[in-house]
Amino acid sequence: MTVVQRFTFEKIQPRHIADDIVLQIKQALANGVLRVGDRLPVQRELREGLGVSRSSVRDGVRTLQAMGLVDVRIGAKGGAFVTCPRPDHVSELLQLMLTMSDADASEISQSRALVELSLLPMVCQRATSTDLLALERLCEPASSRHPPPRVEPDEDTGRSFHVRLAEASHSSVLPILLAALSNADGAGCTDPASATGVRDHLELLAAIAERDAARAHAVLARHLGVEGRVTTVALEPANLGPAHPGVGRSGSDAAERRNRTLGD
Repeated sequence: MTVVQRFTFEKIQPRHIADDIVLQIKQALANGVLRVGDRLPVQRELREGLGVSRSSVRDGVRTLQAMGLVDVRIGAKGGAFVTCPRPDHVSELLQLMLTMSDADASEISQSRALVELSLLPMVCQRATSTDLLALERLCEPASSRHPPPRVEPDEDTGRSFHVRLAEASHSSVLPILLAALSNADGAGCTDPASATGVRDHLELLAAIAERDAARAHAVLARHLGVEGRVTTVALEPANLGPAHPGVGRSGSDAAERRNRTLGD
């Protein structure tokens, strides 16, 4: 019998007890046994129910807290309460995964463009006057300096604009994905070869205020440098759900203001 010499054995490490505690809590969350706002059993009950030591329970709760699944409160009415991870916490983890993955910059950029272009129909239908005003204000620091047509806003402001744009879709999922992809996208809108600057932001806002999804798509595709290179699925308005209650005439008024700005 031939013994294969190329294979190298690694010592099997026993799994940390705290990992098993975390796994059980996560399963209880997934199965609906635990819900947001529920308080976990006190440390003594956890220790006895799981048959583990106090230190293992503490390690498990700390891990859950670091994952954003548990909020530990101090005081007479304190304890470990189930909480929903914050969107920024989730997007930071996704960003870290993307940064450390084998995905190259072009793949991340194209994925970011695909997500952002796909959410535009929802933005055009659901964006409120509050959304439009917030986006307009993100353009003001750069537009107030009267930049030439191809001057790009600073990196942080440009990225904030695109994340806020995703939030105007009033989707619970897409803004988280877009924030992670935008932060992991090294080129993004700061690459002069693929971005056209603050005037594109204003033109995009004018299209959204007029609920013109096709025009908004064309402007954003040009702005991201993927014109003709990224195909998205166009959603019919009837399939997007109801428009946000805050959508109204104020959107058209905002569009008129922006059109005057673009014409200056």
